Amino acid sequence: MPFIPEPLEDLKARFPKCLEKVWEISDPMGDRPGLHREYLFDFESGMRLLISNDCLIPRAPDIHVSASWEYNLPQSILEMESDVNRGYRALGGKGLLRLLGWSGRGIPHWIVDKES
Repeated sequence: MPFIPEPLEDLKARFPKCLEKVWEISDPMGDRPGLHREYLFDFESGMRLLISNDCLIPRAPDIHVSASWEYNLPQSILEMESDVNRGYRALGGKGLLRLLGWSGRGIPHWIVDKES
């Protein structure tokens, strides 16, 4: 999907909707959140967060966050994690982001550990 930055207030307004559906993705090439605009959060800074409620591992659904940058790429892993945390929190996200790793295409992925 094309990168279309939106004002933060618009992104915040639609954030709760991205967590309503629980995705069980069995075919990575089939239907998935990244094919739907409502799960994409394109920041004016150049960062895109893809946020959805997924069953990634055999347990209760987790909030899944992945990130990419159209421009203004972070210069370190620390800067990348800071950008993603700041963006997730700016949307209204709660909990602690735990890095899972990188996809084969170099995209970093996190799950959210819920706060107790």
